[in-house]
Amino acid sequence: MMRKTVQALLRHQKTGGTILDGPKKPYDRHGSAVLQSSFVELRQGPHAKQMHFVGLQEQDLVILMQLKPLMEKHIDRMVDVFYRNIGQIPQLMNIIVEHSSVEKLKETLAQYVLDMFSGQIGIEYLVKRQVVGKVHNRIGLYPEWYIGAFTHIQNEMLHILMENLDNRKEIAANYLAFQKLCSLDMQIALQTYIESYTSQMMKLEELKEVQHRLNESALTMAASAEQTTSRVVEKENQLGQMLAEIEAIEQSSRAMIEHAENSKNNVASALDKMDHVVDLIVNTKGFTEELSESSAQIGQVVKSIRGLSTLTNILSFVSYNNGCQTL
Repeated sequence: MMRKTVQALLRHQKTGGTILDGPKKPYDRHGSAVLQSSFVELRQGPHAKQMHFVGLQEQDLVILMQLKPLMEKHIDRMVDVFYRNIGQIPQLMNIIVEHSSVEKLKETLAQYVLDMFSGQIGIEYLVKRQVVGKVHNRIGLYPEWYIGAFTHIQNEMLHILMENLDNRKEIAANYLAFQKLCSLDMQIALQTYIESYTSQMMKLEELKEVQHRLNESALTMAASAEQTTSRVVEKENQLGQMLAEIEAIEQSSRAMIEHAENSKNNVASALDKMDHVVDLIVNTKGFTEELSESSAQIGQVVKSIRGLSTLTNILSFVSYNNGCQTL
């Protein structure tokens, strides 16, 4: 039923009419094929429930495609009004100045809005909206500001429609189609924001757990280091005692070496004295031998003297006898 309605609208436009009164861009078969292909991607993708919930239909995308020439004409105005409102919030301007510039973001917003009127609202379109949610989470732009920003875009869209269209029903139909796609955009961006934020919180919890484990490890290492330090001090004390003992042994060894050196000198002196004694003994032995020879000679002399004495006595006696006889 929906496809028949779209085809009927397309036939009406081909015959010279328009779906809505006002300036429209011709809508060819190629555009229809692209739109239908994109819509099938959405309807079969992970955000089909969100599409159904906001009531986004294929004819809504057709209506938005018809509005593209009008939006290209007024996009600069919409962007200027948007950032004029943003400039009144210092907090938002601080975020912009920190991460980008107003001029760059104006170009980004202009392309963002015009993509909504391209008719190519498929998976690639949704991925771009997911990127928006991730970026907003990364730079710290909270969801309330994102929702408020979309309100300014929708308000300016309504002003543009009211200024360029006369039929209230046409204005309502155009605005309603735009509002449905804005709702889908916000759902996707906010969902991605929440998922990114939740992932960060989970990582933060993991980091806290890692930090807790690191703290425990640090405490364990500190206790181990304290024990090691105590053991090192104990080993140092033992080493000091060992060094003291080694020094004492060294001093004792020096004393022993000195004593041994002195003993060596004493032994050498004693040996010299013994050599002297030996020399004396040898000399004494020679002297004794000479003395023995002299004693033997003296004995012979004494013996000779005794013999002479006896002979003398005999001669004296004989002489005495002869004298007596003479008398």
